Amino acid sequence: MSTSLIDQPGMLWERVVETTASARASGALQPVTARLEIVEQERIRFQVRILTAIAHKIEAARAQSEASVRQGHYVDPFQPWEPTLYVADASATHVCLLNKFNLVDHHLLIVTRAFEHQMSPLTAVDFESAWRCLAEYEGLAFYNAGRIAGASQEHKHLQMIPLPLPGSDTDLPLGAWISHAAACGGLSENRELPFRHVISGVDPQWLYDPVSGGQEALSVYHEMRARSGLRSEFTAGARQLPPYNLLLTRNWIMFVPRCEAPVGPAEVNALGFVGALLARDDDELQTIRDSGPLTVLEKAGLPRKLG
Repeated sequence: MSTSLIDQPGMLWERVVETTASARASGALQPVTARLEIVEQERIRFQVRILTAIAHKIEAARAQSEASVRQGHYVDPFQPWEPTLYVADASATHVCLLNKFNLVDHHLLIVTRAFEHQMSPLTAVDFESAWRCLAEYEGLAFYNAGRIAGASQEHKHLQMIPLPLPGSDTDLPLGAWISHAAACGGLSENRELPFRHVISGVDPQWLYDPVSGGQEALSVYHEMRARSGLRSEFTAGARQLPPYNLLLTRNWIMFVPRCEAPVGPAEVNALGFVGALLARDDDELQTIRDSGPLTVLEKAGLPRKLG
């Protein structure tokens, strides 16, 4: 039985908690575990999570890859999705599912019902769905456009985690830096961050009227892409974009274009650009310590434009 945020606003958090409990009990939820380390640079307390139990996720990815080879096409875990992970309908075209391999509790995926490629441009209804979820409780929504940007699936999906981020003495380690730029009005950047990015404030009305807010945010997204220099590409007749990350809260949007080749050894997804990094082992943690988290982010992104 489906539950719609359009028809029943104000129930998402309750549904997330209830579904999490039942999915844990059934074994459908298979959390990834990690230990948390703090790496400080420029008075910023970066979070680094060192993965300690991820074999089940690696095995699932291997099995999906082998099935795709056998069947000669991409095997999509969201068509159909696991019923025990279903939380609610975010819009007529998007559903909220629990992240099966969650690292943070109550981690949502906001997934298109019909297949769209993860590197296709975002649409007004993508933003509409995100605003509906963010209106329900304080959170960070984000988008990893392509594998280089941190996406593990080709089927288009945004993600959302509740705030404050566990283990942080603020909502997000880089939250104050981003909020300061957003308060400047229009499109802006924080010149102390070494990677290219564009930041915009959020009109509170977008949360109260997510349909109109989706259209407004789409216009801002297009302006951000243009400001960052991100071009469009056409692959096999389908419009796709180079890799980037997009992050949204109730107060700001940040767009980060990515380097178009893998940068290692640490993998960086959208959460890295708010100060939360991942390491697969202690060697990667040491690399982050030695380089400095800001240098890791600078290499994962694009050089910031000067002037």
